[in-house]
Amino acid sequence: MNPGFALGSAMLAVTALVHAALGIPDVAAPIDAAPLGAEVRATALAAWHMITWHLALVAVGLALLATGRATAKALAWGAAAMALGDGAIFVAMGVSRFGSLDVLPQWTLFAASSAAVAWGLARWRRA
Repeated sequence: MNPGFALGSAMLAVTALVHAALGIPDVAAPIDAAPLGAEVRATALAAWHMITWHLALVAVGLALLATGRATAKALAWGAAAMALGDGAIFVAMGVSRFGSLDVLPQWTLFAASSAAVAWGLARWRRA
């Protein structure tokens, strides 16, 4: 067990929880109430949710490092999960706010990135 990675993992997990729990009233709600266009507010909120997702995912990655279970393949899966989660956030924001996937099309880039990594994983060490 690597104590530095374990401590970093625990700290980021707590940070993700605090970010999600306290950030909603202190950050997300004011963004949502700001005198900005609906698309701008939705994009800012999506970015805020992405930060929560990234904090949690890096905490998991550090936990894998701490226990010696991290591999290059695990890193690739983490990158795919990050892109997939980011895309899901934009899908959820677009559908819940606008009833459409067209208003916030960023999800398409994240989905394509995740698909590219999945393709790379499928071809892992075959070449």
